[in-house]
Order: sequence, then C-alpha cells, then structure tokens
Amino acid sequence: MQHWLEPHLAALRTYVRAKSGSLLRAKEAWTDLVQTVCCELLVAGERALPSEPHARRRYILQAAEHLLIDRVRYHTAECRHASDGMASLGGSVDWQTPERLACVRECLQRAMFALATLEDSDRVLIERTRLQGESQQAIAIGLGCSQGALRVRLHRATQRLERSLGRTAAAI
Repeated sequence: MQHWLEPHLAALRTYVRAKSGSLLRAKEAWTDLVQTVCCELLVAGERALPSEPHARRRYILQAAEHLLIDRVRYHTAECRHASDGMASLGGSVDWQTPERLACVRECLQRAMFALATLEDSDRVLIERTRLQGESQQAIAIGLGCSQGALRVRLHRATQRLERSLGRTAAAI
C-alpha cells in the first residue's frame, strides 16, 4: 500500500460502504469497489494527488464517488440493452430520469431504423395501422382487398419488423 493512500483507507471504506446504494450492493461487493478505487488511484500515481492532506482525502473520496456513479450507470444501462426494450415504452413513463430518456431514445432509434429496412408496402401498412391509427377496414377498401387478407399482410409485416428489430438490437 502506498504511504499516501494508507491514512485515507478507513475513510474510503466507510464512504464506499455508506454511498453504495441497494442496486450497487446487489451487484457488487463494497470491498471490490474499494479495491477498484485504490487500483485507479495507484495507476494515476502520486503526481495526480494534491499536496495537502485534506485535499488528498477529498480527491480520493471524489474518485470513489465517480466510480460509484459509473458503476450505477453501467448496471442501469443493462435494462436499455434488454431484448424487450420496446416493452418499456408502455405504461406510465417517468420521463425525468436520464436513464429512461436514453432508453426511450434508443428504442425509438431502433424502431425507426427497423421500419426503414422494411419494404415500402410493409412500412406503409404498419405506419397506417399502428402509427396513424387508420382502421383496417378503411385500409382494406383502399387497397382493394378483404379484411382477412389485410390482417394476414399486417401480421407478416409485423413479423418482419420484429425480426428487423431483433437484428437491430443485436447490432447495438
């Protein structure tokens, strides 16, 4: 252990234990987090440290805070990469959290990209029924086909969209 880190180790342990929330404690041991902070500080070296002891302590605890924030972001980002990311758009959405906004943004980008990869007939059919809310009866009349045939076309177009969304999610 470096001589400059040792006097602050107890404070670092206490800080990490107190500040690691339930999400982080469920995913990682606080002792591992302390060890990671120490490794990062040792790699940064003594040259990066302030000369005053109080400033050093503040610097060490700030490094711990940044690590905790990064680890929480990492673990909450897992929800954004889940295969059912589009399902998270339904229901009441708390639009105020950055994680939720990022999730919604990514899902919308994936959906727009997947729609763009479809053939024009499939894309127009999905847009008219799902996005514009046009009735299947009106669309069937406009296309000159039965409602049953339209439902089959819509089902197949939706399946192609789902496959395209799966490929898009795998590419991200």
